[in-house]
Amino acid sequence: MAGAFMEQILRDMASFHNCLIIFALSNPTCKAECTAEKCYRFTEGQVIFACGSPFKSVTLENGRIFIPNWGNNAYMFPGVALGVITGGIQHIPDEICLLMAEYIAQEVSEKHPSKGETVPTTEHHPGFVSENFS
Repeated sequence: MAGAFMEQILRDMASFHNCLIIFALSNPTCKAECTAEKCYRFTEGQVIFACGSPFKSVTLENGRIFIPNWGNNAYMFPGVALGVITGGIQHIPDEICLLMAEYIAQEVSEKHPSKGETVPTTEHHPGFVSENFS
């Protein structure tokens, strides 16, 4: 629902919690529940933000830079598809998805959360999972 997370809602939520988690996952970008810019500004950067479509980095007035997370299947799907095709797999067990999620999590360093990142979006493209996992 486009614009569902309005300014007052974001400000109110930030007043109740010192670090929010907001997933604005609707696609395309014009249907996102809020933009990265609004989310970071209205919460004064007290948020971990993930989106279903890519958004540009946001710099707050205090100079802090935030890199929106792309929270969709782009990290896992290429590796899963490559493994299924090359291995002739008919069924993907849940354990494979868990292993891939753990692999992606291991790629996150201490510097990523300081910029609001939950996955390593700056050094790697989503294909790094398929290159290293499948």
